Amino acid sequence: MTNDKIKRILVTGATGVAGPALVHQLLKKGYQVKIFSRHCLNYKGFPSEVERYQGDILNPEAVSQAMENIDAVFHLAAKLHDIKGLSPEETYLEANVEGTRLLVNAARSAGVRRFIFFSTINVYGASAPRHCFDERSPVCPGEIYSESKVKAENIVLDAGHCDPDGAFCVVILRVAAVYGKGMKGNYNLLIRYLANKGFLLLGSGENRRTLIFDKDLAQASLLALECSGAGGQIYNITDGSIHTFNEIVYAMCRAMGRNHRFIRVPESVIKGFRGLRHRNLRFGPLKRLFNAVEKQMESLAVSGKKAQTELNFVAEYDLDRGWHAVLHKKK
Repeated sequence: MTNDKIKRILVTGATGVAGPALVHQLLKKGYQVKIFSRHCLNYKGFPSEVERYQGDILNPEAVSQAMENIDAVFHLAAKLHDIKGLSPEETYLEANVEGTRLLVNAARSAGVRRFIFFSTINVYGASAPRHCFDERSPVCPGEIYSESKVKAENIVLDAGHCDPDGAFCVVILRVAAVYGKGMKGNYNLLIRYLANKGFLLLGSGENRRTLIFDKDLAQASLLALECSGAGGQIYNITDGSIHTFNEIVYAMCRAMGRNHRFIRVPESVIKGFRGLRHRNLRFGPLKRLFNAVEKQMESLAVSGKKAQTELNFVAEYDLDRGWHAVLHKKK
């Protein structure tokens, strides 16, 4: 491990679901932290020693100024997966691809030593039963969000290859579904349903998922920063386990201190319903309903063994401890 020449860190997207835990971990380790986002000046979650630079990652001048006197970059800012499917495709290409290109070029020009890019395990696409992806698996993005992440990954890796002496070191983190204090999206919605009305469990619930708690992700990210051998590498960042959807739901219910409440809809009942997904539907709410059905029944099983072996990363939070922390903080 080495970080003797890395002192000042720039974090983009620091106010998102994964950013706060990372910033606090960096401060704990003694790094100087600057955050860069469009809406960070009024964010209350960081202490006064965190330097704030408010700007747009699509603005070359703002990016260049934010990069001044920076030794390493954690690039988390991104246009995230839109569960309602309402965002135009070009917004993903602008934020996730062109924004990354601007940041990488500015980082190289500013003499940044290490650039750590946060990608997603969604680049692999859905997994087949009993199959588990690792970093050697071919990417097969199924929608514009993951497609934009693959393109951004290639930009980052190409920039690293253009610097053969190793002065500019890049690392790709393909991150599992992140849950924690600031999470949004499907898992947050699932908690609300379980806490109030219950929900419909589609199929057997044995489809598989891969998760990471936000504090564990922060720890893995620091290891990627400090590991001298991580340059040019891609790592899947997971909690080290593969969970069924049932296991996730039951862990949430245990954290709430209540029995699970849901209605199970058999696979045979929804088989024909899923077939409608491929028709040319013009009714927006119905499209979103079909997307939600597909998302709940999807499997995405990914191995995190490479990070465990090469970065010595071991997650501290299993499902019970992680969801207990989430539900405790929400009270």
